[in-house]
Formats: sequence, C-alpha cells, structure tokens
Amino acid sequence: VLALDKTGTITQGKPAVVTIKPLNGYSEGQLLSIAAAVEQRSEHPLAHAVMASANDAGVAIPAVVDFESLTGAGAGATVDGRQVLVVSPSFATKRGIVDDELDGTVPQLQAAGQTAVIVAVDGLPVGILGIADIVRPQAAAAIADLHRIGLNRIVMLTGDNQLTADAIAHSVGIDEVRAELSPEDKSTIVRELTA
Repeated sequence: VLALDKTGTITQGKPAVVTIKPLNGYSEGQLLSIAAAVEQRSEHPLAHAVMASANDAGVAIPAVVDFESLTGAGAGATVDGRQVLVVSPSFATKRGIVDDELDGTVPQLQAAGQTAVIVAVDGLPVGILGIADIVRPQAAAAIADLHRIGLNRIVMLTGDNQLTADAIAHSVGIDEVRAELSPEDKSTIVRELTA
C-alpha cells in the first residue's frame, strides 16, 4: 500500500482560481475583494490562490477583524462590519447557507476537478469560486510505474470533496480515494494502512 497526499504530490501544489461565479447582486470584483479580505490571513494553498486572483484583478482588499481559521472547512472574518465566510460547500450547508445556484454549480465544478469554495456574507451566498490545482504532467506515468513494480493499492488522501478527488484520481490511475479529510484524519488513515 502506498498513501499519497493529493496537493503537491499528484498535483503541482499551486492552485489557481479558474471559475468566478458571483451571486445575489455581487460583481466578480466585489466577490474577489471580500474573499481575499478573509483569505489574506490564511496560510492555506487555496487562500493563496484567491489572493493571487484578487491581485491579478486589481481589486481593493479591505481590512478584516475577528479572523477565524475553520480547520478543514475554510475561514471567516468580519469585513466592513459584516460576517464573511469563505468555506467548503459542506460547511456552508451545515451553516444553512443554501441557494439553487449552489446546488447546480458546485457539482459541475467538482466533476471538472475544481475545488468549489462558497463565499457568504451574513449567511447569504454571494459567490462560488472554482479552484484547480493542475495535475503534475508526470503523475499518471509515475502511478503506472508504481503499479508495474507491484504496488497494487495506491491511496490518495485529500481534504477535497469526493467528486473532485475522484476526478483527479481517475485521471492519473489512482486505485482508492479518501476525501474530505482533516489533517488529523490523514494521520489516522496512514496509521490504519500500516497496521
């Protein structure tokens, strides 16, 4: 058995925002501005992608207060007196942040191998960002070589949702996927696989 983390191993580890879908009267610029405001305090690779996209678009990034990292789910902060969340679709659903556009767009992004990120202001979804991390060009060949030398069970571990993870794993020939994992979950699974 070989367990691999997705980000930086199967993928290049340099995610980029490839889809920007504003909702409920927000513009692309407004959406990027508030998302970047929250993400400027985060160390997560997806946060860096949002910051880069906002910088490329030349939008102003407001200051925040009460920043909170939501491990495995995203981040939140107060921006201009309003509570802004930049979170996973599953976390948004748990918080009651729902919209027909989310239901239609999120699965499409995930099936295309993009990580969907929901941006909400005071509980109202104001946009969806699709973030993709390009698969390393040599990943499929490397996985095939590992199979050839006798590794018959290659497991990809990721915090991504199942649909996105499955799309990436399928594209490179990974045997098994464990998705929607926290860092602690990954450690537990590695221990289970080696037992």
